[in-house]
Amino acid sequence: MTRTDDLPPFETRLLTHLLEVVEDRAEAATEETPPADPANASRGGGLPRFAVAAGVAALAVGLAVGPGLSRDGGSPAFAVRELDGGVIEVRYDTDFRDGHALEAALREHGVDVRILPVPATPSAVGEVHGLEMGEPGATTPGFTWGPDGGDFAFTIDPAVFREELTLHLAVEAAPGEPYQLAEEAFEPGEVLGGLHCHLGEPVQASALVPYLDALDLDVVWEVIGPSPDGEPSSAFTERVDTVPDGRVMSGYAVDATTVRFEVELPTATLDPAHWQPRLSDEPCTPELAAAWE
Repeated sequence: MTRTDDLPPFETRLLTHLLEVVEDRAEAATEETPPADPANASRGGGLPRFAVAAGVAALAVGLAVGPGLSRDGGSPAFAVRELDGGVIEVRYDTDFRDGHALEAALREHGVDVRILPVPATPSAVGEVHGLEMGEPGATTPGFTWGPDGGDFAFTIDPAVFREELTLHLAVEAAPGEPYQLAEEAFEPGEVLGGLHCHLGEPVQASALVPYLDALDLDVVWEVIGPSPDGEPSSAFTERVDTVPDGRVMSGYAVDATTVRFEVELPTATLDPAHWQPRLSDEPCTPELAAAWE
């Protein structure tokens, strides 16, 4: 059964309304389009019920009846199909959204699924970032990673598999709640989205201060330097109380009002073969830079 116990009052009301919409649509679809194949009739009645997380409520409606969900008209973000003998095959992108749609598709095939909400930064909300099923690497009857053992396809035999799958779904954090999943702070849609494009790289820590002050953000500064053991792929970090005089290597929001930066000092540089600034996965554009003018 889908968990709804922890939903706030607003989301509970939204869930109730959504279920009414889903059931109305399901009844209308049943009246207007009877199943052509009696063997599929048991799957065509009502849609499964959903636990709706903040920011993703609309994703549930109308998504459970298809074999997969496409993003922007492109390839499916995931696909669920039934193989010979009733075995269910699931294939999915490394970073797809709409976990409730996958939950619904699996439930249609008799698989017990749980959505685990993970508080996330704004641009990550809605993403499904992981699937949990027992201990990593464990062999469970009726569940198989593959076909090559990879993490992006698996099969389930509902006649044998009796455990619960958990999907980790990124949701909007409550006020004051720490993020458990964070994109880079300079990523479009994040609190400093595109600022590095305006400032130019390398970004000096001191150059951020006026913008951080204007946004009334709390800041955690850390310096990052070579590891004392001399291993070039390792590093140490140390929290400091003042703005470091160096270049920003990374920045992530801790919560809605706090950002943490790692800064490399010019007197203690990291091995460039192993360490480069990681500010955003998205390329800079004139529009991103202009937003900070």
